[in-house]
Amino acid sequence: MKKPAIISGIASCMIFTLLVFNACQPPAQEEAEQAREAQGGIALGGNLQVNESQKPASLYPASINDRHSSHLATQIYDGLLKYNAENLELAPNLAANWTVDETETVYTFELKKGVMFHTDECFGKEGKELTASDVQYSFELLCKAGDDNKNFEGTFKGKVKGAEEYNAGSASGISGIKVVDDYTVEISLVKADKSFLYNLAHPATAILAKEAIDKYGKDAKIGTGPFAYGEEGGKVVLSRNTKYHRNDAYGNQLPYLDKVTVSFEPNKDAELEAFFNGSQDIVTGLNLDPVKTIMEERINDFEGNNAKYVLVNASEIAGYDSYTLYRKSVKGFSDNFMNYHDYSVVQKAE
Repeated sequence: MKKPAIISGIASCMIFTLLVFNACQPPAQEEAEQAREAQGGIALGGNLQVNESQKPASLYPASINDRHSSHLATQIYDGLLKYNAENLELAPNLAANWTVDETETVYTFELKKGVMFHTDECFGKEGKELTASDVQYSFELLCKAGDDNKNFEGTFKGKVKGAEEYNAGSASGISGIKVVDDYTVEISLVKADKSFLYNLAHPATAILAKEAIDKYGKDAKIGTGPFAYGEEGGKVVLSRNTKYHRNDAYGNQLPYLDKVTVSFEPNKDAELEAFFNGSQDIVTGLNLDPVKTIMEERINDFEGNNAKYVLVNASEIAGYDSYTLYRKSVKGFSDNFMNYHDYSVVQKAE
């Protein structure tokens, strides 16, 4: 897959000839985090300000079927696998590794040890570590019949043994999902299906905790993801999960950011105004007309060592006219045709 090209310098003027057809607070941490020391020249801390044109319809994984909900859910929850936002390749996440038998129908996943759910009173003072039972519980929720379940058909139906029987109420469990021990879960498929692993990176297959669902129901918004959910002043505030389980290649714990603030502005002109007045850091999904105006009026802000902004032509990977605008201080943000955003690897170097 081709990466989007960064448009900068005099070459940015060529844009005119491009083809155009193509309410709660964040949960408090129980212990203060020690000061972080960056390795490998990584910038740590900061508040990334982003916008969604609509509020999420639902953050309950089985109900998520729109990109606005997916963008937030990906930051709050983890699945067994995840996508690399830069190239959309599958990568381990809650599953440290996995194997498949010679029939290619039985997958065995070894979970990471020591992965903790977000701090919340529903888990008591000791918190809660992820186990294979949480995986089984979450997949049973995904296969449970109900009007709010919009993802069973596209994920496990016809793929996982016993999923349809469980959905129909004729079985008390899913025969194809087996807890081997606290850190091992086995999934048996109806038949070999190489695409199945991609389902395990979908927000619908995020891993939840029974304690959180029992206390808060489908409004729980508690996972093991890089950020913990909160609200403030009509915005969603995603606060850094100080116990997050992933590190980068230099050993820095992710996420780099302290928080992500998400506004909900449907009007693109208003969104651009917020960007240029400093209250937003990234604008995605721009079409060519406003981009032409921006480049005509602000060409100097995109050129040279003192450039303020970066413009990316994402039209080719999106398959339609689409540009992304962000501050030069923002590093590591990847836009892609799947609208998969991973803020855990984004830096904001002030």
